Amino acid sequence: MQRHLKDLTLPGPTQGYSPRVPTHSKLKLLLEDRIKSIQDDPHNRLARIGVRPGMRVVDLGAGKGFYSLLSSSIVGSEGRVFAVEPDSFRAAIISRRASQEKIENLSVLCTGAEHLAEIPSSSVDTAFALNSLHHFNDKAAAFAEVNRVLKSGGRFYVRDIIRNWITWHGTRREEIPNLPSAGYSGKTVEVTRSGLEATFTK
Repeated sequence: MQRHLKDLTLPGPTQGYSPRVPTHSKLKLLLEDRIKSIQDDPHNRLARIGVRPGMRVVDLGAGKGFYSLLSSSIVGSEGRVFAVEPDSFRAAIISRRASQEKIENLSVLCTGAEHLAEIPSSSVDTAFALNSLHHFNDKAAAFAEVNRVLKSGGRFYVRDIIRNWITWHGTRREEIPNLPSAGYSGKTVEVTRSGLEATFTK
């Protein structure tokens, strides 16, 4: 079931935390962001994806908002970012961070990649899924929904870890040749030691 973050109870200045809102400290989030920045420079990654001022962007599997928040600063007041995160615990963190930083061009959708009903058809310039593809419950449905919301010529960028005998976590290598591509005019797929990187163009 799709839920917008307006339906999640967030604490006011004098309220206690809702059981559904995690008590992550700002320091912990900053440390997590710093570690991610060391592992993969977010500015370079978003430049590679093609996030530009004025764009409408979808972050699928947004986690705690690391890429969504940065994307919102790049697209600016003329653009909009949709942070799609099915876990209400994490989605609430994104909403709270956006509120604290007074970000007004970020919409948090507590839903899966397969259910993007709140995003109009043919309205998005770029969508991306960074290390979240292996969490999609129905890849065919998710890719079809992304195709629906993308403008003609829009791109869906995917980067994911590859499951192996050490991590047992990520996209299975044998799944890669069969990634859904119906409705897309082109695709590029590359598998390296660091994982899967693919771009689908509508």
